[in-house]
Amino acid sequence: MTEQREESYSPTGRGLRSLVLASLLAGASGWCAAQDAGKANCRENGALRICADHVSLSGQEGRRLLVTADARITVNNTGKLPLSLFAVRSDAQFLPDQGPAIADGVKVFGLPMCTKSVADCAADRKLIPLTLPAGGSASIGVSVTAFMPKEEGPRLARAQKASLSWNVVMIDAEQRTSVVSLSLPASTLDNGLAGSR
Repeated sequence: MTEQREESYSPTGRGLRSLVLASLLAGASGWCAAQDAGKANCRENGALRICADHVSLSGQEGRRLLVTADARITVNNTGKLPLSLFAVRSDAQFLPDQGPAIADGVKVFGLPMCTKSVADCAADRKLIPLTLPAGGSASIGVSVTAFMPKEEGPRLARAQKASLSWNVVMIDAEQRTSVVSLSLPASTLDNGLAGSR
């Protein structure tokens, strides 16, 4: 009852409260949009958070078109215990929104590559995995190349986004080994083929 009297007695106060509320809501929605944009290129897998920082496409013409897709990725350990990672050979592909998948020669930078079975790699003392302490992060790179027919060039040149499909081997603090998907949603593509459209 008292509240109703205050509302009717002070329209300017009500207007001010409405304005403050509207600005708070606008700020909150802007913050949520920023949060969503930040999550758009990331994937959570337990305590492992993976984000695509930059994805690019380039090509070199010869008898066939040699296409290279590169991604710079940040891996974060959001948990309270350390995590160790190593890459799996021939297990990555880029999926552009135009043109075929790019999957052939895979190179990984900043993450040791497992060339044997997962069990053998986990037991190999010479293969030193990348270890992320609790709250730690590291930057890694993934590059995939493929030869393609020249006719695919114009389609790939129109690509604006690309997703990455990839698995890594993770060893937790209790020495349990698991294969973890690092597959990332579509990211904006820095397309070096666009000039050849």
